[in-house]
Amino acid sequence: MLNVKYEHKEGRMSTIRLVSTLIERLPLDLIDEEVQLIFLPLVLQLVNDDSEDCRESVSKCLARLVCRVSGNVALSLFDYVLRWHKGDNDSLRRASLQLFGIFAEGRNDILAQNDGAQRILECLQSSLESTDTDWEQHYFALVSLEKVIQQSTTKFEEKDELWSAVLLELSHPHLWVKMISSRIIGEQLQQHDPKEIGKSDKKTSVLISRKGSLYDLATNFCGQLDEEESNMSMELSDFAIKSLTWLAQAMDSNPDLCYADGEGEGKEPVKWLLTRLSNVARRKGTLRRKAVFKCYAALCHAGGADMIGPYLDLIIEPLHRAIIEAAGAMNHFGTEKYSAESRLAKEVMAMLEDGCEDDFLAALAKVKVRARERRDQRKNKLAAERIADPAAAARKKIEKQVNEKERRKRNVQGHRGDRGGTAKRRHI
Repeated sequence: MLNVKYEHKEGRMSTIRLVSTLIERLPLDLIDEEVQLIFLPLVLQLVNDDSEDCRESVSKCLARLVCRVSGNVALSLFDYVLRWHKGDNDSLRRASLQLFGIFAEGRNDILAQNDGAQRILECLQSSLESTDTDWEQHYFALVSLEKVIQQSTTKFEEKDELWSAVLLELSHPHLWVKMISSRIIGEQLQQHDPKEIGKSDKKTSVLISRKGSLYDLATNFCGQLDEEESNMSMELSDFAIKSLTWLAQAMDSNPDLCYADGEGEGKEPVKWLLTRLSNVARRKGTLRRKAVFKCYAALCHAGGADMIGPYLDLIIEPLHRAIIEAAGAMNHFGTEKYSAESRLAKEVMAMLEDGCEDDFLAALAKVKVRARERRDQRKNKLAAERIADPAAAARKKIEKQVNEKERRKRNVQGHRGDRGGTAKRRHI
């Protein structure tokens, strides 16, 4: 077992494979007797190893060990894990969160007896509610929670505080945390028909039955689409799109559940959601806009004209903006600079036209009139500024000419690089 800490990765991997083979082939009595000799070094290596491959192999080895030992020995190991979570050592606490998932997958008997599942959930909830900035603690807690939900027969529908903690993780700064929390909540949403919430005898989760929760969920998922381009993830966006499509249908069928008591009077939740998405797509950014346009397409397919018909102008406006901006922006090859989002916008527009027909034409005309009015207002404002302050207007014109000159220079340099040329030398 000392070689589990070997200096070189290949040596550690070889030792881990050997230990895994021993766990498989040694008699059960001998494994139970020597379990401490195997379990503790593996846990320490799970915490301290700097190689992702080694940590993954150690995790599989621990899972096999936990599955192989007898019930009493497994229970004693589980008590160790509970104590590590309550201790002050951050590394052991993170290890305990990973081990909770291993016990959930491999020892259903532990989950069933002595309120094992409930004790794990209490530990996971305390980690999720922690203000600790360590993202790994939140991530491992969510991974184990997903495994407990999948393996345990415990009912999770009424655990309000737990779901509130998971909901907050949707806005966590780290991508992996947002990814796993989005997957957990998405799986819960897909278990219910959005149009039948509150209308059937089937027990619904407090995550969606509590008033105001639909609004909170939609706000967080819209926030995932409203990220900077460098932080965007298409996989995370797909999770958000799928959940927002479900939420829009639930909002349309159950507007009374969208807001807390006293907050939703006179409000239209579907209109609010489409307005929020329209504002997200207003900022330039190909990944951001493509995600919103995909969401529009999903809403059109799932909700149809009955749901989105009254708010078509909110959907068409960012689509029209993207098409116009792409037509007016060319790269150094002479093609549309934003062609990807423009093509998608045209496809969604065609889908809306097929689904909404006459309402689409009226909404498109309304959007074009508003765009023309805004453009005329900008022109009038600039003309008034030139008359009121000619010097300032002249400075702005010079700045615009300088910026345009720099832009053309960058395009020339980029075109030269694409042809395999070198940067032009400056003569002194």
